[in-house]
Amino acid sequence: MYCALEGMILVASVHHFLPSIPQWVLIVFFGLIVIPLNRFGIKQLDKLQKWSLPIFFLFLIAAIIMNFTTTSVYEDNFWTYMPEGVQVGGTTLLFCIGIQHGIMGLTPLLSTDYTRTNGFL
Repeated sequence: MYCALEGMILVASVHHFLPSIPQWVLIVFFGLIVIPLNRFGIKQLDKLQKWSLPIFFLFLIAAIIMNFTTTSVYEDNFWTYMPEGVQVGGTTLLFCIGIQHGIMGLTPLLSTDYTRTNGFL
């Protein structure tokens, strides 16, 4: 279930930036990646990360270069930027606390997945 949710997050993200690709094509593509990860666990994930690491570094370097070559639309200090309508504290703070608690809830699930693939469970 966890892998299916992660796959759908990938589908939604890619479809947002590339709406010309139908969602069903993305579901099949990412499903073909996520299903083996779910079946073979961390061993398969380790292989995928080794293969995709050069691509990650390529995009990281491209993002750093773009950051230095494009001018910002915000003219003031970077650390003081606040989007319009955003509040400090209140609902925003509670939302961030909720996200942190969600991450803390997922961590035990990840550890059970690691031990499952190592033969402990």
